[in-house]
Amino acid sequence: MIHLKIEEEIKSAMEENKLIFGSKKTIKSIKLNKVKLVIISSNCPKSIKEDIVHNAKIANIDVREFEGKGVDLGAVCKKPFQVSTLGLSR
Repeated sequence: MIHLKIEEEIKSAMEENKLIFGSKKTIKSIKLNKVKLVIISSNCPKSIKEDIVHNAKIANIDVREFEGKGVDLGAVCKKPFQVSTLGLSR
């Protein structure tokens, strides 16, 4: 159920062109308070996940884990590559 809700939020953000791809851009956007939600794939590297969770906690931004791997998250976003982190901009 949660998995479907995340997919719906991603698809809605795609239509509005409000997705931020990649860990570096996502972390930068968190620090600048430009995202409202961060989604992390289940196989995101531990160090990146910890960095994102830490910064998001400071900025009071929600972080959710996508049940699938980066390939699956990329497919939801209609991208031909893996997506380990994804930010939904405000």
